[in-house]
Parts: sequence; C-alpha cells; structure tokens
Amino acid sequence: TLAVRRWLKHNDMPFPCCAPRSADEWREVEDQLASGLPPETARLMARLREAGIDRVVALWAMAEAVGSRQYDELGREARRSGRPEIFDIERLFDQADTAILPAAFEVSAGGFGPSHQTVIDYYHRHHDPEGAMPFAEAAGFCFGCAASPKFIRNHTLYEHMYGNRVADSAPFYLPVADAYRELFRFVSDAVFEQDDPIPPAVRPPAEPEACFDLAFAGWCRGFLATQPVVAPGWESHLSGHPDLHAEYLETIATLSFFAGRDQARAILRERGNGDDLAEAARRMHAGLADAIRRLFRLAHPIMEREDGTD
Repeated sequence: TLAVRRWLKHNDMPFPCCAPRSADEWREVEDQLASGLPPETARLMARLREAGIDRVVALWAMAEAVGSRQYDELGREARRSGRPEIFDIERLFDQADTAILPAAFEVSAGGFGPSHQTVIDYYHRHHDPEGAMPFAEAAGFCFGCAASPKFIRNHTLYEHMYGNRVADSAPFYLPVADAYRELFRFVSDAVFEQDDPIPPAVRPPAEPEACFDLAFAGWCRGFLATQPVVAPGWESHLSGHPDLHAEYLETIATLSFFAGRDQARAILRERGNGDDLAEAARRMHAGLADAIRRLFRLAHPIMEREDGTD
C-alpha cells in the first residue's frame, strides 16, 4: 500500500487516492488483475478498456467499487446465500454509464470545470429527473443562496438541489454530490470576489430574446426558486428600510425576468409600464451585470471608513 501511495503521489494522480484506505483499494484491484482472481475483475477492466476508457480512469472506478457500500453488501449476500459466484464486481457497473466515467473521474479531482456540468446533468436525466436540479437551475439557485444576507446551511442548500438522497439514487462512481458542492463553491467564490457568478455554459447570449429559450432561462428559474428559502433573511435584513426593500424587489425582477415569457409578462403587468416584451428584454439584458452587483451590495453593505470614504 505504501508503494502504491508513493506511485500515486509521484504521478500526481488527480483524486484523493493517496489516503491509506484509497491506496489500499487501488492496490487490491491491481492485485486482482495481476493474479487473475477473481476473473470478473479482469473481465470488467477489459470491458471498460474496449469501451475507450483510459486505464487510470477504469482503475479509479474499480477502486471506488471496492470501497463502496454496494461492494460490501454484495460480499455479504454471497456469504449468506452460499453462492460465491454472485460476488461479481461487474454487477456493480451499469454498462449504460460507461461513457460518464471520464467526467466522473475529473469531478473527483476537485476544482471546477465542464465535467461538473456533465455529471450533474447526467444524474438529473438518468437517476433523479424529478428531485434534482439540472446544472443551469442549480447554478442560479447557488447564486441566490450565496448572495443572501443570511447564511444558508449546506443541508438546506443540498436538500433543494438534489434532495439529499444522492447516496441512494446515484452509483458510487458518479460523484454527483461533489459536483454540486464544487458548483456552489465556484459561484460563492465569484459572488464574494465580485466576479461573474454565472458559469460560462449558462451565461446570457448576446441576443436578449434568445435568453428565454436557452440555458440562461434555467439559471433564472433556479434563482427564482431561492426566494422562499432566502426571503426571511432578506426581510429581516431590510426591515425598516423601505427604499432598500423596493430596490431589492426591482433587482429580483431583473434577475428573474428571463425565467420564462409568462414570468416576464407578469413582471411587466405588475409594473404597469406598458413595455412590450422585446423592449423590456433589451433593457433587462443590459442591466443584468449591474443587478448582480446591486444584489451583493444590498446583502453586504460597504462599510464607511473613519475618513468618510467607502
């Protein structure tokens, strides 16, 4: 195991496999491949390699299997039934999921990138289409929570994004909880550094009316979904400041305008200004970046220095 850990560190493996337990699982898979026992391990490696999966990715996925609850349950089932043939690691891998393994491997490395969107959207489509948010909506939800004046507990955040059921509904080789956590970290860091908190894949297109039909609309829907969660914090924060509260409502309208055409028309009716949708879309589109900054400053007022400057 120590030799495996040294090799992993020397080769800068991009996942947390240098811990003793993970290195031991890696070593166990290599031992099984070298000895040919059980033969199912070699068959699975061959199947993954034939599907175009790099050996290091296949080894990572198989080591994840060896360390999983499902693997332990499979062993117990084989012992209870007296049928050792059912203790087959291949049973833990759904062939339909093979194509997601490279993205899952990248997500397990930490950081943030396109693979996180791939894993989140894959999980949403194939494992929890009713309860989990797709990437664009999750990004908007993360922004609304990160920009809130009141800290939103992780349990609440993840309950809304994927129902906290990910351990039961996702295979062990799909690190979807990690993907959602890294998405929130990316958005939250951008909010507090006052960078663009909208991931590149869902940023609003140049044509305002196209925002209703593309990924940015999902971001707006996710942002809008935060309102029941963050409203008590905002009400408390702005209590006694009606002008700031009115500015807050205006900002919310701007940031949620493109959630859908019906949502946009409702905002226009509420304002009673008679703008047509195209003209309102152009104005809202032009004010998005400013609205993001305004929301941050409303939640986190700039303190006045002793010399009277901001």
